[in-house]
Amino acid sequence: MRIANPIYDVVFKYLMEDQESAKLLLSKILQEEVVELDFLPQESTIQLDENVIEELPKSVKEELHKEGKLNVYLQRLDFTANIKTQEGELKKVLIEVQKAKYLAQIERFRRYIGNAYLKQDADGEERPIIAIYFLGETLPDVPAAVLGIGKKFMNKTTQKETFLPKKVKFIDFLIHEGIVVQIPRLGSHHQSKLEEFLSVFDQKKIEKGNPHFLDLDPETYPEQYRVVMRRLQHAACEKDLQRSMDLEDEVQKVFAAQDKKLEEEERKGLEKDKKLEEKDKELNAEKKMSKQKDQALEKKDQALEKKDRALEKKDRALEKKDRALVNCVLALQRSGMSMEKIMQETGLSHNEIQTIIQQKK
Repeated sequence: MRIANPIYDVVFKYLMEDQESAKLLLSKILQEEVVELDFLPQESTIQLDENVIEELPKSVKEELHKEGKLNVYLQRLDFTANIKTQEGELKKVLIEVQKAKYLAQIERFRRYIGNAYLKQDADGEERPIIAIYFLGETLPDVPAAVLGIGKKFMNKTTQKETFLPKKVKFIDFLIHEGIVVQIPRLGSHHQSKLEEFLSVFDQKKIEKGNPHFLDLDPETYPEQYRVVMRRLQHAACEKDLQRSMDLEDEVQKVFAAQDKKLEEEERKGLEKDKKLEEKDKELNAEKKMSKQKDQALEKKDQALEKKDRALEKKDRALEKKDRALVNCVLALQRSGMSMEKIMQETGLSHNEIQTIIQQKK
């Protein structure tokens, strides 16, 4: 059976505009019955940048501006809902659904609209948010096809996980729950009824030569889920949707080219930073070597200075010793001691003694 590919935003929105299909899809993902569901009239969308529009083919730009309205291709769909919990309680929530073929779309979307943590329904009643993301790419190191993000609490005093005995309204509004569906991880061998239901998103079933359509075997798809299949089958026959998918492909090509360009610029920037860092390391190494050399020279100068002081001290000692020897020779000579005896007493030669005596005359 040929169905429109819900990875496309226009098809996904077409699916979610159908009350029965949307309630079934959200009930299966939440694993709680959606009793009432209202599609909020407002949509959060991306306004295409002028530089994006300029890079599009002329025919695409004309189509985008038809009727003075600019079509956009990443939408967050908001619903108010009453759901029946597994405990049988009715709970009023706001369900925020985002679908992105590429992870970069989610980041781009956040840059435009930000995130809201508190929302109000038409009656002004605050409701906790449940955020659901359909991703066309996988998250690194997250193997689960459908990942539930719940509320965990920690006692920061003891650094231990703690549990609240009952629901606290303030906490419910402060932190929202989330579910992430990683479409590429939806395998052919379904591990649960949920994966079996979500097989209508399986991109491995893309029709050969045309990514706008999936080829799904209705016999392998449970009867109770076929309302979704029939809605997507009907979408496959809508010419306007097919043209919108063509336009979406063109816009995605431009976005992909821009993202690639940004990645390349970022890569070059990182390389430049790395080179500057290496240069800084080299300069620091040279400074360190220069400092070590200066320290070595300073140490050598200190050693030479110390040696000079030692030699000076030695010279003074020798000078003092020489004066004492001269005085001794003169004293012995005045006492009438013979030359031979003075030579014996002082260890000096005859000429050395004679020189001392003559210098003092």
